[in-house]
Amino acid sequence: MKSIAAVLCVVSLSTASFAGTQRESEFASSGSWTPFAIGLLPPVQVPCSDWDVTGLRVGILAARHHNVLFLSASGLVDLATGDVNGIEVAGLCNHVGKSSGAFQVAGVLNSVDGDFVGMQVAGVYNAVNAEAAGMSVAAFNRAETMEGMQVGVFNRARALSGVQVGVVNLVEDGSECIQLGLVNVMRDGIYPVMPVLNIGF
Repeated sequence: MKSIAAVLCVVSLSTASFAGTQRESEFASSGSWTPFAIGLLPPVQVPCSDWDVTGLRVGILAARHHNVLFLSASGLVDLATGDVNGIEVAGLCNHVGKSSGAFQVAGVLNSVDGDFVGMQVAGVYNAVNAEAAGMSVAAFNRAETMEGMQVGVFNRARALSGVQVGVVNLVEDGSECIQLGLVNVMRDGIYPVMPVLNIGF
């Protein structure tokens, strides 16, 4: 349980700035980067979508670039085919094609295909298709592996070291987790299904 406490203490400080600083030199040396990008809807944007943005990106409706560092905001959809590190805000959806160390806020969906460290807040759905560390808040939260906290109506992780708070919580490997909810499913736990509270050892 020490790992749970450590993760929860660090979550508010985690990684958007750390990961961004870590990759800043990579972005600057890539040859195709800009400190500012703006667009209406891809491909109507400056610069084009294969560039990196190290600074501020604004999409009036949507934006799509490769790597993004620091701050990105779009009216509807915010897309990156590479990594995103910093703050990402969209009216509907944020999607990262690789990994992210960020604070993501979206009206409907946050999606990361690679690893994620930081915090996700969405109106409907947060998804991380690899390892996640930090906190996810939405109606539905899903991560392949999670270190930290999921808060929502339905929370799911294949492996969890941390806490799930929701109506229905589901984890396959919950050896270091706490579930608080109406229905708590821990498939490898001592008690595979429990109401209110389930604890993995």
